[in-house]
Amino acid sequence: MVDHLFADARLAALYDDLCRDRADFAFYLPLVMSARSVLDVGCGTGELLHLARAAGHTGRLCGLDPAEGMLARARERTDVDWVLGDLTRPPGPRSSTSSS
Repeated sequence: MVDHLFADARLAALYDDLCRDRADFAFYLPLVMSARSVLDVGCGTGELLHLARAAGHTGRLCGLDPAEGMLARARERTDVDWVLGDLTRPPGPRSSTSSS
């Protein structure tokens, strides 16, 4: 289910400001770096996958999120696949992807 506040890209931008330097990324980033490919479900603005690519991850990275505003921020990085959707329904006409 989409948090409708994050459907707006201007409000989604605040998310990164509020969540900068998340402590849990110190746990997750090494796991992401050790995998050949990663699906980040609920990727939000894609910060974890952005960090992984910046740290040298060369495999496939894909972020899935139901909020268009969050993905608009995530798509600033084009070397990651971004999918609009969620796990409760299969991709359809409302889903979109951006490939590297």
